[in-house]
Amino acid sequence: MRFAGDAVICAWALKPDCSVTTKERAALAACGTALQLNRDCGTYHIPEVDATLCIHCGLGVGELFNFRVGSQDRWEFLVAGSPCDQVALAEGEAHAGESVCSLDVWQLVQADCSGELRGTDGCVLLHDCLADSEELVEQLLEEMGDDLLIGTMLKAQTAQNSQSFFAPKVHEKSLSAYVHVTARRAIVKGSVADHNQLAEKRSVVVTFALVTGLEKAFAMGADGLPDVQRCLETAMECITEQGAADAPIASHPTPAYPIPSHSIPSHPL
Repeated sequence: MRFAGDAVICAWALKPDCSVTTKERAALAACGTALQLNRDCGTYHIPEVDATLCIHCGLGVGELFNFRVGSQDRWEFLVAGSPCDQVALAEGEAHAGESVCSLDVWQLVQADCSGELRGTDGCVLLHDCLADSEELVEQLLEEMGDDLLIGTMLKAQTAQNSQSFFAPKVHEKSLSAYVHVTARRAIVKGSVADHNQLAEKRSVVVTFALVTGLEKAFAMGADGLPDVQRCLETAMECITEQGAADAPIASHPTPAYPIPSHSIPSHPL
């Protein structure tokens, strides 16, 4: 899971050689999760301004490329591939409180879901699906077995025991590199007040950029990764020139590493 602007991308990673049945179960679990999100926590009221935030979901399926770029002290985790394009199309067709899946997802779940066509790209507005509860989604995840690469972690989270996978002395430094320096400073100070007020103490400017060709860069293997890194370096140089402090990615050449996987992402915001 990672943030993408004002959205959250969630992915269920599967083994590349998994069966069609496993893909169907994963897609069905994703659809059920999206519907449940809209049903159980789809709105959030802000009393200070008397406004309500609403979510909507888009779903895609296929080969997803995960990669990290940055320097020793600051890393970013990025994703690219056909599922991202599908999610963008589906999410664009979803209104507040709705879940829309791509045609590729619908072909996997149509036997267990009901819906109607939305838009001109084959997307489908989900009305209902077999996995319409947390218990049924957990059952689907259990049936996927070892084909679900994060299955062991999900079981630990359900048992509220995920911390057993991490040794602070071993993992803390590596994980902290993915946390922005502003948040890291508050965490190091250890003040609850600092944590609660963190969002109020900083000014944030979000810049959206359409970057194409990431899939092609990955197809080139190691030879294509420097292009991805230079793209991000250029973006950060522009931000730094405008006075931004603590740029999240260093402006000098640093490594980029691919992490290929097969995933089913959902886009719940």
